[in-house]
Amino acid sequence: MTSVARYRRADRVASAEEKGVLYLAPLPDGPALMVPGSGASVWDAANELGEASAAEIARHLAGPADQDPDVIAADIAPFLDALVTARVLIRTD
Repeated sequence: MTSVARYRRADRVASAEEKGVLYLAPLPDGPALMVPGSGASVWDAANELGEASAAEIARHLAGPADQDPDVIAADIAPFLDALVTARVLIRTD
């Protein structure tokens, strides 16, 4: 059985928004990551859901956007992995 990657916010992350741009930084030593555009919606959805898969995050986003959750999941998966690399999300399998 293949496990599905799940994502959750790292324990110590600072966030700030300025002029429509979200900034995230793992504490205590950063560096800060700029998250423009729809990336902020993905971050917000991941936070609202707690621990969730890309598919669950996509379904959460698809409702208001009236878009196909499978397409959204494929689009956001690389971004979620980038947030893991930036140490602001934790991936669990």
